[in-house]
Amino acid sequence: MKVGSCEDWSSLYIYMDMISMPFYQVSNTTDPDELYHCGSWPDGEAAIMHFNTIHGPTVGKTFTTLPAATICADYVLIELERRGGGLGFGLDEVRRIPLFLR
Repeated sequence: MKVGSCEDWSSLYIYMDMISMPFYQVSNTTDPDELYHCGSWPDGEAAIMHFNTIHGPTVGKTFTTLPAATICADYVLIELERRGGGLGFGLDEVRRIPLFLR
């Protein structure tokens, strides 16, 4: 394999075509400055379990994304999914996922 040949760059192209996991954060609907970062997770339930472990004692509540008896109107899970390839170009798709009290 020669340096600078197409074979050298094949792994870079594969990396750029990969779909990254969405980034999650929990936001307080009444106070927009209160934002808790959960990181990248494969789904919303994994992100909210991380939130319950790390930020739950601070907030004083634990949540789930699975439909339960009581919906929480104060907090919402925000999912940010990057569209546009591995270079970081493009718009984010933003989804607001309702949270239920555990």
